[in-house]
Amino acid sequence: MNTLVNAYRDAYRRAQEDPEGFWSERAAALHWERRWDRVLDASRAPFYRWFPGGRISTCYNALDRHVEQGRGEQAALIYDSPVTGTVAQLTYRELRERVARFAPIRSPRRRRCPSRAPERASWVAQQQGRPLMQFDPRSRAIYPDM
Repeated sequence: MNTLVNAYRDAYRRAQEDPEGFWSERAAALHWERRWDRVLDASRAPFYRWFPGGRISTCYNALDRHVEQGRGEQAALIYDSPVTGTVAQLTYRELRERVARFAPIRSPRRRRCPSRAPERASWVAQQQGRPLMQFDPRSRAIYPDM
């Protein structure tokens, strides 16, 4: 039998038999700003809470730690559009740089006026001298500028 299939079956079995132990092991592989108090809070079932008390940065875990661990030049995102025929690839380092350029758009103003976010995104990208995305005012859609 395929080793990948066996690995999946073993992981599934372990998750069913000991969900707290299984997810605790998986969570330990991530960087936590503050470790959780316990894995599962079932005190208000069926409103379960996983990793209560824990604090984690998904952005750091998705990008920064990969760059810090020497995988900055490895492919992080592969964009392949059969509609436009565009194929592009971004490394962890390139994607982290784009996220950093896009981050100023996430501001209190955006929460009050979300319909203006695409225009703000275009303005921030222009101020930084390199387009980050293309904005189509007719459809109000944002397309990545790869």
